[in-house]
Amino acid sequence: MDSFVLTQSSGARAELLELGATLVSLHVPVGDGLRQVVLGCDTVADYERQAAAMGAVVGRCANRTGHGLLAIDGITYELEINHGDHHLHGGERGFGRRVWQGHVRDDPRGPSVRFTRTSPDGEGGYPGALKVSVDYTLGHDACLWLEYRAVCDAPTAVNLTNHAYFNLGGEDLLDCKDHVITVQADRFLETDVEQIPTGGLLSVDGTPLDLRRTQRLGDGLVSTDSLITDVSGFDHGLVFSEGRVREQEVARVVAPDGRLAMYVRTDQPSLQLYTGNFLAGTPARGGGEYGAYAGFALE
Repeated sequence: MDSFVLTQSSGARAELLELGATLVSLHVPVGDGLRQVVLGCDTVADYERQAAAMGAVVGRCANRTGHGLLAIDGITYELEINHGDHHLHGGERGFGRRVWQGHVRDDPRGPSVRFTRTSPDGEGGYPGALKVSVDYTLGHDACLWLEYRAVCDAPTAVNLTNHAYFNLGGEDLLDCKDHVITVQADRFLETDVEQIPTGGLLSVDGTPLDLRRTQRLGDGLVSTDSLITDVSGFDHGLVFSEGRVREQEVARVVAPDGRLAMYVRTDQPSLQLYTGNFLAGTPARGGGEYGAYAGFALE
């Protein structure tokens, strides 16, 4: 199993692993030094035993499929049940648990690695074979590009994401509560009490999910609204405002010390904001364990 390191002249450095096509580490320049901004484990064995999808590419379908039932063209497929009564992140051996094949590639934007794998027909219960790839490219100014491709040989479902947890304060900051966030989303995905989508989209107006105005993550986490208390924090699909320009900035997060900011651009219609509500006990660098809210994910 191979690992890869992407570096820039600024000192920015990304480390990647074939297991799960995982983003293991990301150091970015801050002042006259470098800051680690991605949570990670010490060893491959730790990545294999952790249950938080740390830094991995998850699929075929990220997040939850109710009761594992997937309907395509009048046919209902039964996906693997691995999260209570439901299907999560492609199953027990989803893409984040598989070994991908990585190779260095040329890209004018900077050093780049492409990971590929073929998911066979029936894997996790999904129909059809699926050839997938993800490119990681480290550009100037510590810009990290992630680009996904998928080709199927039969009608199927695919919804890939990277599940990195970020803490822009560095490894000494124990939680993400003092990060300041903005997300340009005016609707969110309605879910039932088990976080299964109903198919409805609701307005964020008047809810703690209205992040169009900058706020501390911690201020949202103490909300008594059931949207927050039912899932112990943020774990919501936020749908970007209609009429936005493709690949414009959709989210911004600023470190507690104000010295580092993360900007997110995408051509996708939404993101899932997760504040690591159940990270407690996940193996951490240095032989310890992460606590709840140690980092946030923008899936």
